[in-house]
Amino acid sequence: MIESVAGDALQGDFTAVFVGATSGIGLKTLEALYREIPQGRFYVIGRSKARFQPEVEKLSKLKHSAAIVFIEAEVALIQGVDQACATICAREKRLDLLYMSAGYLGAGGPHYTSEGLDKCLALSVFGRMRFCQRLAPLLEAAKSPRIVSVLAGCHEAPLFTQDGDLALSLHGGKNYTTLRVVNQATTLHTLALIDFAAHHPQLSLLHTHPGLVSTGFLERLLESCGPWMSFVSSTVPFLYRRIAMSAEASGEQQAQFCLSPRFPSRRAVMCGTVLTNDVAESHARHSGLYLVQPDGSTCISRKILDPLEAEDWPARVGRFISCKFEEALSAGKH
Repeated sequence: MIESVAGDALQGDFTAVFVGATSGIGLKTLEALYREIPQGRFYVIGRSKARFQPEVEKLSKLKHSAAIVFIEAEVALIQGVDQACATICAREKRLDLLYMSAGYLGAGGPHYTSEGLDKCLALSVFGRMRFCQRLAPLLEAAKSPRIVSVLAGCHEAPLFTQDGDLALSLHGGKNYTTLRVVNQATTLHTLALIDFAAHHPQLSLLHTHPGLVSTGFLERLLESCGPWMSFVSSTVPFLYRRIAMSAEASGEQQAQFCLSPRFPSRRAVMCGTVLTNDVAESHARHSGLYLVQPDGSTCISRKILDPLEAEDWPARVGRFISCKFEEALSAGKH
């Protein structure tokens, strides 16, 4: 089955969109897929085409016919997401893969964008769901479409709902802490994907947790904490790299997740077009949403998610995110 699905990509005109592939895990996943898929188009969305040009030149040495198209956009802004999606929709009729790994985590937040959204939540939740929403028609036109979002699937935590402050922005941001925003983003994203999967049965959705990976993220986080962290920032990254997976290995693994037949859509399972004895365990039976751990196994966060689903939180989070879209776009006009 792996050979069959990979073969479809190898023989066809594969089209993918990468958000957050200018560095780290996203870049290594892009490189791994590009090496394997000789035909098609890889759209890379980021802030600087000039800064990404060396990567394009490196990949172009493989000399196959897959094109890399860079779209300059600020994906922390909903307006930026919409502009990037409009460009893609004008050029393509279908999309096989949407891969999202952009993120931000600075100490001392919240840090707001010009649209009034905390940058961490904007990149980890709001922007990602906007990409899903805007590119859904192209994905639904593909044979086996997939969305892979790299964050912390399987590590959902209790949702912070005090005073309805899902964005952790009320009371001058006093509810905002680094740990809380990480947990809030993870749980909000999974709940939003549950709601999205319910309305898009033909899509395969993966919320993956890459585990410990040696990228520059930890160094940047520690540097953002100020000079008082200088000793920690000089020793912790060294120790971290001793136990973490390399970015290259993580990228190879993520590329497998992008193509593996073990994560079919709900429609594919219900129509009997996949071998159900080789299907990963989805969040709910045949839901099409998979919470994927670093080794490729899946989990179901029953203790956290079941009570939230019983109280209709997936739909409530979906509505909350839609409201944030409207607020952000309204703020961006002023």
